[in-house]
Amino acid sequence: MTDHSGVTQLRVNRATLWIGSDVYQLRNIARVQSLVSEPDRAGVTRAIGRAAAWLVGWLVLLCCAGQADAPTGVIVFASLIPLGLAAYSGWTAFRIATRATQYALVLETTGAPSAALVSTDGAMVDNLVGLIANAIENPPAREIVQNIDNRKLVFGDEINMKGDGIQIGKVVRGG
Repeated sequence: MTDHSGVTQLRVNRATLWIGSDVYQLRNIARVQSLVSEPDRAGVTRAIGRAAAWLVGWLVLLCCAGQADAPTGVIVFASLIPLGLAAYSGWTAFRIATRATQYALVLETTGAPSAALVSTDGAMVDNLVGLIANAIENPPAREIVQNIDNRKLVFGDEINMKGDGIQIGKVVRGG
């Protein structure tokens, strides 16, 4: 996932919609909607479960090493792996738990729908949907300009096709 934090300028005039450097003709916009992207809250439970499993495995390792009278250096070295993996699982749980819900402004033209901008402010995205829908039905007499604090993201894979379909490229995001 690409993350570009900052301020984006949204401009609407009689014929076009500008979101940052992206330009859309109002008459070609077929649908405007907002989508909600919730963090994977079940992933927190899975990550905590993995951390607990690694800690239980570490305790079993200590018990077995104590019964076998293993040297201290071997026990310490063997303990690094399960403790490191437990710490990584705990960090993963923390990262997932602290993620905010994200709201995407999605514009659908004659091509595939695209997320024009993503923000953690759902009310702001809903207001933009209303503003754009109103501009499609009743183009404004004067240009409307709004500065928006947002995070631009790309969800999932992005398929790029150019020309007659000969040049096809796939950009995989986040996995």
